[in-house]
Amino acid sequence: MLLLRVGKPFGQLIGTQFAWIKDENGNRLIDPATGLPLRTAGRVETDLGNAQPDWLGGFGNTLKYKGFNLYALVDMRQGGVIFSQSSREQIIYGTSKKTLAGRDGTYIADGMVAQKDGSGNWVSTGVQNSKQVTAQDYWNMVASDKEVMVSEEMINDMSYVAMREISLSYTFPQNLMPHRIINSLKLGVYGRNLFYFQRNTDGFSPEASAFNVNNSSIGIESTSLPMMRTIGINLTVGF
Repeated sequence: MLLLRVGKPFGQLIGTQFAWIKDENGNRLIDPATGLPLRTAGRVETDLGNAQPDWLGGFGNTLKYKGFNLYALVDMRQGGVIFSQSSREQIIYGTSKKTLAGRDGTYIADGMVAQKDGSGNWVSTGVQNSKQVTAQDYWNMVASDKEVMVSEEMINDMSYVAMREISLSYTFPQNLMPHRIINSLKLGVYGRNLFYFQRNTDGFSPEASAFNVNNSSIGIESTSLPMMRTIGINLTVGF
């Protein structure tokens, strides 16, 4: 969820579901009996990062040669995170590409093997986990239903570099114009939202950062549609 708190910048995302149990170095702790990551017994609030970008930018350029005109626009965003409800759904139903590995029982969860100390708390043994499990068992720990998930696993980096627009046109010379009928004629092709040079989101557009026009939904993606790629032809006639 997006919360406004004193001392925190606008756009701070707070997880309200489960969290991984980690050691002092930030490594996940792995249950030695099951080979699965340990998570909190109940729901906790976790700081997931901020949805606001570090910076926005872009550049465009036009090249002209005789009657030809080539225009290109690149759009950029760096920094900021987004919580994806689509990722949660894909994990639950096993439709995400990242759930494919280890379905034969060879998945190894990244983390340190845990043990309990004298107070009954989980601590790290300093040994990297090597116990194999099924992908289904692992991803069920990440998200087993809409109300049981590890919030941080649904976070994606919103940085991108996009090829926003390319257009190529040709202006016909005046000596080809029918006298007293057409003064100018330009024919061109264009494409918008063509592709990404860089994209870090899993299965959705990084620009789908809100499912509502309200500011309270920034940094949250929910079953969004892909960005519309547009390709067309322009014909400009002057009389």
